Amino acid sequence: MSRDVWTKKKANASGDNGWAERGGYMAAKVSKLEEQFKSDAPREKQKDNPSNIFSGVAIYVNGYTPSADELRRLMMLHGGQFHTYYSRSKTTHIIANNLPNSKIQELRGEKVIKPGWITDIKAGQLLPYLHYQLYAKYKKPVAVTSNRGQMRVPLRPGANPQLEQQYYQRKYTLAPHKEFEDLHDVAPQDCAEVHANGIDQDAALSMAEIASCSYAAQAGVKNGMFFGKAKQLCPTLQSVPYDFDAYKEVALTMYETLAYTHDIEALSCDEVLLDASALIAELGVDPEDLAKAIRTDIKGKTGCCASIGMSNILLARLSTRKAKPDGQYFLKSEEVDDFIRDLPVTSLPVGPVMGRKLAAIGVKSCGDLRHVSLTQLQKKFGPRSGQTLYRFCRGLDDRPVRYEKERKSVSAEMNYNIRFKKVDEAESFLSSLSMEVQRRLHEAGLQGRRVTLKVMVRKEGAPQETAKYGGHGICDNFATVLLAQSTDSGQLIAATVIKMFHAMKLPVQDLRGLGIQVQLLEVPGTSNDHEACSQTPKHPRTRLDISIEIPSPSQSPAPPAALVLQIPNQPDSPGIVLELPNYSQLQVDPEVFAALPKELQEELKSAYNRAANNQPQTKMVEQNNALLQLKQSVGVGVGRVKRRYKRKNTVSPAKKGPSPQKKYHPMNSPAKTAPPFTKLKEPLNVLKAENGPSTSSSKQDIPEPLPKCILRPPPALAGASELPDIKTLLREWVTTMTDPMEEDILQVVKYCTDLIEDKDLEKLDLIIKYMKRIMQQSLESVWSMAFDFIVDNVQVVVQQAYGSTLKIA
Repeated sequence: MSRDVWTKKKANASGDNGWAERGGYMAAKVSKLEEQFKSDAPREKQKDNPSNIFSGVAIYVNGYTPSADELRRLMMLHGGQFHTYYSRSKTTHIIANNLPNSKIQELRGEKVIKPGWITDIKAGQLLPYLHYQLYAKYKKPVAVTSNRGQMRVPLRPGANPQLEQQYYQRKYTLAPHKEFEDLHDVAPQDCAEVHANGIDQDAALSMAEIASCSYAAQAGVKNGMFFGKAKQLCPTLQSVPYDFDAYKEVALTMYETLAYTHDIEALSCDEVLLDASALIAELGVDPEDLAKAIRTDIKGKTGCCASIGMSNILLARLSTRKAKPDGQYFLKSEEVDDFIRDLPVTSLPVGPVMGRKLAAIGVKSCGDLRHVSLTQLQKKFGPRSGQTLYRFCRGLDDRPVRYEKERKSVSAEMNYNIRFKKVDEAESFLSSLSMEVQRRLHEAGLQGRRVTLKVMVRKEGAPQETAKYGGHGICDNFATVLLAQSTDSGQLIAATVIKMFHAMKLPVQDLRGLGIQVQLLEVPGTSNDHEACSQTPKHPRTRLDISIEIPSPSQSPAPPAALVLQIPNQPDSPGIVLELPNYSQLQVDPEVFAALPKELQEELKSAYNRAANNQPQTKMVEQNNALLQLKQSVGVGVGRVKRRYKRKNTVSPAKKGPSPQKKYHPMNSPAKTAPPFTKLKEPLNVLKAENGPSTSSSKQDIPEPLPKCILRPPPALAGASELPDIKTLLREWVTTMTDPMEEDILQVVKYCTDLIEDKDLEKLDLIIKYMKRIMQQSLESVWSMAFDFIVDNVQVVVQQAYGSTLKIA
């Protein structure tokens, strides 16, 4: 239901939500269906030989039957009535193939007949129904068979238990349809494709949605609009049925026609991106002439008009809008500024939420967006989205045409006729939906590591029943995810989403839509991180819709030909074990390296391996010094540092003054006698001893001067490094955005990791406490999950670096 319709109903002073004059919502719905049936019957009788065999018979279809539409047509043709909703006073016969025992007991005394009683029309008379009874008056429970098994979905009483399966079967049929306006150009009249049984009813009664409309009918008419409202805008509007075979034929012909090059990216059945740069350069043709030839070729082979825009991907799609309904437009580089300056910002690929946020800061056109600096956009929308907006409003788009797209997710969602009364009904539905996701994963040959649950909940104050029967109406959307191993198991997905559903604590009566999405896809057997998970875990953990993989030290393999530095004679204090790679130019803190995601580790390893291959290997000579025992250890992996400390307090209290200088014994540790800038994370050049003297604790014993420490800039978050600026940035982030974006959360995690690398735990503690306060005070529960995710990943890094975790008050 559209927002304006709902607002009018809410504003009704009598509180009857607009249906009181017709006896209530359901009474109006039944009346509307009866009117449709009566108005469709004369047209149906003109197509075949009518009769009055079923005069006085009113049937109601309960459960699975061969075809409810066929039964409805036969009742129209032979003088009967068809009830979409059962009425004990008006319905004379109930048509069903099988019923559960509880339903049989409920319908005791009613005439429950098999569909054959209707379809056996060849007898030419009303047959005795006793021979077609589904059951007699049994005293014992009747054993009935189920055609669905586990796919039975308990929805509202009287709902079709095969609803989910039929819903997805219908979606598979509709999937190829996108926006085939060109097919309507053959007809001069106003027309629109709708999924409706009748076209002559009162416009105010029609809740059918328009799938596509011709250009002649687009005077305010849009795809997805209710047909009744569209009829008011365009009184001459007529509906036409779907023709999927024609869509498929024209789409295939179009793609065959565009086989001038292999650089083709399919966007839909009637929209395609084509990179003709190489073709134009090779043939030396003018882009305008090439576009005209393509359009003529498509028109001749399909009879449909084609519109072409030429520029980069962004500007080509914008140019196509100017070229429609039957033309072409070549946007040259010198015309870009004038072309894009006055376009509304909503013409860019931005969603409704981002569009409202831009309007809130006074940005309505692309010209207005140009006056906003890149820093401001990144602070408000995140680094990636801010950069994209900054470039798009200037007409800059360097995205290539991708002729092969990698699938990013596998999902299944249903937001029609979702009405639950009990929690176990929702659980059963989620289990069925999970099995549907499993089927799609198996068909695609993929597994996923991130499971997302999408829940649509009736918005507070919205009517219980929507204007469109079975629709979801105005809803609030919630999403949460599980960080898990790769899986394609429907049982694992079901256990995961059911646990997440219970954690959200939502009223089951207000559910209007459920969806499951699996991301981070991979082909089974290609993952090097862990084996695919095919069993249900005992304690799955719910997380926000992002994922960071941080390997633990126990999971990281040992480095090849590594050197182990052992410091003996310190039984009371824990030792420090350093495992170094077999080259000396390591410039990354091993602590931070071990905490980095797998992808970054692999990139760093590749870079250092290339650097190591270009340098001669330095031989290490075993030292005779009793303090330093250098040993060769053989393993596989990358260099890392293991530190083990025993601390009572995780975060040290702030010091009131500088600590007094301590006196160290000259033979305690070579690290303690090193110059002030020498740290464990610097390259341990002190261990380089190619034909040189042994390492000593005195500065004079070092044969080569140590390199000077290169001071790097302090960690920064979106350009801010000072604590007040960081707090301001975090506060604006939480207060101006409804849902945190994944890249923004990852930026915060990276910033906290940089603070750990700089050993600035005091600042880290203050920032985490501040985030906890502002995020947990937010009305959106997703912010609390975002905070939990950030803290969990920060604690992992702190644990690896210090052997303990932060104490979050």
